Amino acid sequence: MTAETPLKTLVLLCQDLASLGQGLDLAAIQAGLQDRTPAVQVQVVPDLEHRLEGLASLVQESGAARLVLGLCAGQHRTPELQAQVRKAGLDPLGVEVLDLGAWAAPVHPPSQATAQAQLLLTAAVARARAFPGSRPANVKPHLPSRLSRRALFTLSRLEYRTVPSLLARRCAAPAGCRLCAAACPRAALKAENGRITLDKLACDGCGLCVSACPREAIAFPGHAPAQLAAQIQTLLDPTVTELWPRGILFTCPGSTPGLARQAQWDGALPAGWLPVALPCLGMVLASWPLACLALGAGAVALAPCPGRCPFAQEGVIAGRVAYCRELLHLLGDDPERVRLVQSLADLPPLLAMAPQPPAIPAPLHPASPAPDAAAQVHLHLAQTAGTPTDVSLRHPHAPFGLVQVTNGCTGCGVCATACPSGALLLERSDGHLTLSFDAALCTACGQCLPVCPEAAHDVLSLERVTDLRRLAEGRVPLYEDREWRCERCGTPIAPEGMLRRIEALLGDEHATTLGMIARYCPECRAAQ
Repeated sequence: MTAETPLKTLVLLCQDLASLGQGLDLAAIQAGLQDRTPAVQVQVVPDLEHRLEGLASLVQESGAARLVLGLCAGQHRTPELQAQVRKAGLDPLGVEVLDLGAWAAPVHPPSQATAQAQLLLTAAVARARAFPGSRPANVKPHLPSRLSRRALFTLSRLEYRTVPSLLARRCAAPAGCRLCAAACPRAALKAENGRITLDKLACDGCGLCVSACPREAIAFPGHAPAQLAAQIQTLLDPTVTELWPRGILFTCPGSTPGLARQAQWDGALPAGWLPVALPCLGMVLASWPLACLALGAGAVALAPCPGRCPFAQEGVIAGRVAYCRELLHLLGDDPERVRLVQSLADLPPLLAMAPQPPAIPAPLHPASPAPDAAAQVHLHLAQTAGTPTDVSLRHPHAPFGLVQVTNGCTGCGVCATACPSGALLLERSDGHLTLSFDAALCTACGQCLPVCPEAAHDVLSLERVTDLRRLAEGRVPLYEDREWRCERCGTPIAPEGMLRRIEALLGDEHATTLGMIARYCPECRAAQ
């Protein structure tokens, strides 16, 4: 399929949604989706949650390559659903399931409930179409906690869960990068012999490694950054339904059931609040809520697990939210536009925060782990707010860092080799050597610090800070030097600063040795 030919997608709606809560206008949803979204077929199925046995035939008859289900409740028989999807020839990890009974039906008035359902379904179609497909490495069999007596004896209904896989061609592990392994709360990722290995049995699919990798070297089908971006961009697209204003509500498996129950039984979900489900809110980098605001969201809320996070991310989540709020304050914006919530009652009012949709949507990637995407978000917000570029924020959860070097640098370039994001770069040209730094690419990971041979002299330093001026100026030189070449063959030997360092270490009594080192490369020195 080309970009001009979208994947044919089948959307199945439970018929009971018409009488649930405020009651959804299924005919209007069907017409709206099929008219506005190319290659979409919508069918209404009676009692869809409990009649999954005919799902495979519906998919096969439609010829669809992607499947979206709009259900009355979040609970469904996942093993049976996955079995039907496999039978239809689709990837079960790419199916999008929406609990419209919680996130749309309770909204008041009914016209807004219908608009919210159509918007959520359109975004689910976009997310399903961005599904990259899974490989055997991404599949982890799981025995469901609830099994019938028959299934217990036959074991014919295993549930399959998603785990990440590694893209070796992008991975910086050969250069010493260990960021994904350090982020893994289950020690499922380990560095061995210059590469990263994954223990699927230990992995719980939290997705923290995906956000920790600045090189996008970890594939996580089902929750891939491209899928999340497609979903969020569609949710905030003002041309998709007339529902406005809108807010993004990030949820996790620990918070989603409680919030859904509040919405379904208390009818407490305000119109325009749109859920984005993640395996853990620790995936949400500080730039994600800011990108949502830049795309037109009135506010962004994060609903973490009530009580203790199973992946111990409470401090990280709270710290990133605090960073966003402090940055918004510096930009002259309302910090309340980003907040943590424990219940739907904590959601801020949207109308006062984004009464009108943006005139021109910002060309931003709202869920990218790439540092340059985060820099674009920050600079766009500053430009929109008319804020001077001298804004600088030092914060323990700032997503950027500033690297500096002193005169003791020898230009060895080991720090650039260890930098996984490419913020540090060593370039050679015509006998000249330059170590440069791009603040927009630095994630303050600190991989450069321990490898510096001059670490004992504090030659290399790193500060976690967001400096808008430095983000905007691009790559700047940190250290420049002349590179000595072999008198015999012309091969580069070493920077002049390194030779001076060697001279200081050897002393005057080894002047002859230094002369040989400075004049010849190792091969010519041996021949000489």
